[in-house]
Amino acid sequence: MYPNMELELETSPESAPFLTFTPGNVTFMPVMDIQAFALLPKSAGRKPLFQIRASTNISITINVNSSTITGSLATGSELKLELKHSNIGFFNQSLRRASHSLCQGTPTSTAWSSKSMRTSCS
Repeated sequence: MYPNMELELETSPESAPFLTFTPGNVTFMPVMDIQAFALLPKSAGRKPLFQIRASTNISITINVNSSTITGSLATGSELKLELKHSNIGFFNQSLRRASHSLCQGTPTSTAWSSKSMRTSCS
């Protein structure tokens, strides 16, 4: 529908991120809206394509000793992508597979419905 056009992504938080503090651990749970636009030729503006809700849980383990504070990301975080609205129809399977590149690490399980995708990474 919009071949050979540049794509612009606009992100915004859907809500304030939720933080959980436990001894030695911090969990960050952001929810973002991602709006994709095709940039029309000759500065004619942009055409909205689709909107996705992205949510994840990011756990950080904190280590403190006498001279340093260090942190490491915990494995097993989950990324959930949900199609909120589309002006171009549903996404095909090859695009769904390409979305795994958003996940750092090896996808260990994936479940798709007509409107959402969930990937666990380790």
